[in-house]
Amino acid sequence: MNKTAHIKILQDALGGGKMLDPQALEWITSANVASDLDQLSSERHFDNIDNRQKLCKLWQKGFNSYMEKALALSAPSGGAAVFPKDRKGALSAFGQASHALADFYAHTNWVELNLAQGDTEKLAPLFGPACHPEDFPSGLQSGYFNIIYGLKGCPNVNGVYKPPGGFGYCHETLNKDHPDKGHGAELSAPGGPSYHEIAMRLAVLATQSLWETFHEGLISRYGQENGEKLLTALAWGKRNM
Repeated sequence: MNKTAHIKILQDALGGGKMLDPQALEWITSANVASDLDQLSSERHFDNIDNRQKLCKLWQKGFNSYMEKALALSAPSGGAAVFPKDRKGALSAFGQASHALADFYAHTNWVELNLAQGDTEKLAPLFGPACHPEDFPSGLQSGYFNIIYGLKGCPNVNGVYKPPGGFGYCHETLNKDHPDKGHGAELSAPGGPSYHEIAMRLAVLATQSLWETFHEGLISRYGQENGEKLLTALAWGKRNM
C-alpha cells in the first residue's frame, strides 16, 4: 500500500478515539509508515513469495516477530502500578506488524484467488501461533521485486514485465497499492469495486482483528487482570493500580 492508504487503514480500523488515544495511534502510524523506508526486506511487505512455504518463512521473520516484540515490550514494568515497560516500543512494533498485514492483501494474489471463488471478505489465517502452509491456497504468490532491475523491480522484455522462473507475477503488475493506477485501479467485475478497494477493505478488517489478537495475547501471556490493565495502559497511557 502507499503511505496515504496505510494511514487511512489505521484511521478506519483504530481511529475515532474509541480504542486508543491520539498518541498511541501516532506511534503505531509512524512505525507503520517507516516500514516503507526499507524496500529491500521482503518480510516487511510479504514480497517475493513464490510458494506457501516461503510465505510462512516471511511470516515468521516479519509479521510474527513484530507481534512477539510488541507482546514482550508490553510486559508489566513492576511496582504497584501495572504499566508496560516500553509503551512506545510495543505500539511501534504493532505498527510494523500492521504494515506487513496490509501489504499482504495488496501484494499477494489472495484477493484474486478468493474473488474467483466469489468471496471478497475472507481474511487470511495469519493470526495463529504458527503459520501452516497448507492453510493457504496452493496458488498463493506475491510479486517479484529486486532493486537490481530499477524502481519497478522486475525484468522488462520489450516493454513487458517478465518475472523469473517460479513467479507468476511481478510486483509492478500484481500490487494493489494505488486506487488510480495499475492493477489497483482495475475493476474486479463490471460495475464492481476495484482491486484496491477490496484490498483496503480486507486490510481494515484484518487490522481490527490484529488489535483484538494483541489484546488476547496480552491476556494469554500476562493473565486476565494484568492483560486488561496492560491494554488500557497501552491504549490510553493510564497506570492501573
